Amino acid sequence: MVEIIPKQVEKTPFWQRILLYISMFLLAGIVLVCSILNYSYKKSLVTLEELENAFDREKTQDKVLLEREIVNWEKKINDFAILGNKHYFVSKFFAVIEENCHPRVWFSKLNLDSTSNSFSVAGSTDSFSSLGQQLIIFKENPIFKSVTLSQVSINRNGQVEFALNITLDPKIFK
Repeated sequence: MVEIIPKQVEKTPFWQRILLYISMFLLAGIVLVCSILNYSYKKSLVTLEELENAFDREKTQDKVLLEREIVNWEKKINDFAILGNKHYFVSKFFAVIEENCHPRVWFSKLNLDSTSNSFSVAGSTDSFSSLGQQLIIFKENPIFKSVTLSQVSINRNGQVEFALNITLDPKIFK
């Protein structure tokens, strides 16, 4: 259907016109700020390049040799730091054993293998109960990963002799 009588065009509400002008103003502001930042960035790059060129011109042969020597020493220090980080502190083992030893248990032989994080120990005690308590102390401590009683006997004096094989957590040596 075609209308012959023209309708009056509705006016845009005032708040929409204000919003349009504010949006256009913000868009112009953003473009201006981006342009200023881009100009400042390019100017900073030029200044940096000029400073690097001036620095390179100031280098003498002695300074170049000194820089190379410093770099060589830095490499040596870094290599030593890597070796230091991989070093095992086997002495920490004795403190752990001392802390976790039952007062009625005596160790007579010790064989420590830090590469496999294990040790074997032979010793004696006055009773099976103190040997059992020693085994419980080792098994309850997370530093000792596995504890195996490999030999038990009673000697002529009535003491209990034993041998243990124990695997340790590798963190103890770090």
